[in-house]
Amino acid sequence: MKNLFFLAIFLLLGVDVDAQRTALSGKITDHLGKGIKKVELYLDMKQIKASTNSRGKYSFKHQNKFQLLTVYSPAYGFINWKYNGEKKIDFVFPKGNEPIKKEDFMSLGYSNPLPSKEHKKNAYANYGSILEILDHSFPQVRVEGQQIMIVRRGINAVLLEDPLILVNEIPTTISTLETIPTPEVKSIKVISKGSEAAVYGYRGMNGVILVELKAAEDRS
Repeated sequence: MKNLFFLAIFLLLGVDVDAQRTALSGKITDHLGKGIKKVELYLDMKQIKASTNSRGKYSFKHQNKFQLLTVYSPAYGFINWKYNGEKKIDFVFPKGNEPIKKEDFMSLGYSNPLPSKEHKKNAYANYGSILEILDHSFPQVRVEGQQIMIVRRGINAVLLEDPLILVNEIPTTISTLETIPTPEVKSIKVISKGSEAAVYGYRGMNGVILVELKAAEDRS
């Protein structure tokens, strides 16, 4: 009932999920006005993929709300900004601002959830379950307990429950999906568009999750 209630709110208000994203841009310079490249960005002390370009400019969209924006450069130190819904924020590192090593900066409580090269190489194996992979790696998927929901974007966002789950093209339940060891996963694909899901018939109307497991030769 709870999920049906939220779905009704989505439909009545015509909420576009993309419209809920925070869009922010700006420029980061030194005290002389020169753009600083490769400045890292942190939201609520967690690093995001965005960083400044060669002219010191940055831009990003973020799905979740945040309160603290931090910009960090080893050569210039860091600046914290309490975020209040601005669309553009420029930063200027003052003259004489203390540089800080990355390890010293991270020791202040900042974290880097971005995948390392090794993590990317074994992307699925680094997660505890396939449900965790879906929840963290696919923005259109929401996992709540033992329930998987898919957001279908469009003029109005629709929250779809009970998607069709296929493991090696065999229909599978969520409980069975959760027992599959993540190192066994070769690929995962989520289909949320109605036209693409239509080929799966009635069961695919709420979206489709395709999981392919590794064959024997893939494990070697």
